[in-house]
Amino acid sequence: MSLSLTGVQFGANPIQVKGGSGNDGVNFTDALGAKATIDLGAGNDSLTVTQGATALTLTAGSTFNGVDGTDTLVLNTTTTAISATRGKMFTGFENIKLADATSSYQAGHIAGITGYEIATTTSGTLTNLVEYVVFR
Repeated sequence: MSLSLTGVQFGANPIQVKGGSGNDGVNFTDALGAKATIDLGAGNDSLTVTQGATALTLTAGSTFNGVDGTDTLVLNTTTTAISATRGKMFTGFENIKLADATSSYQAGHIAGITGYEIATTTSGTLTNLVEYVVFR
């Protein structure tokens, strides 16, 4: 499955996405405006969070679950999108990729992350890393 979502499409309506057993990709841009429940299912999946024209907002009560497989969270934002509070919304992800030219991420906000990637065109910042992590 490959799915792209924007806040304009859904407004204040709750969003629920359930992936299958294959390698799924879900992308969302800007504030979704409502609670999102995204369960990517088994497989090597990716969730891309992109900050577009408006500030990225993650609605309280939202959950983003990578489930089984080796799952990647891609942050394509110009600000630190994932605070300690918002980090608890994300589970089941093993990798984080910083994809924007000014992305930053404070490690530890999302449990279970063991691999980090900074895109070649990105001057990203990773802070508070734990021992034994893998960089790509």
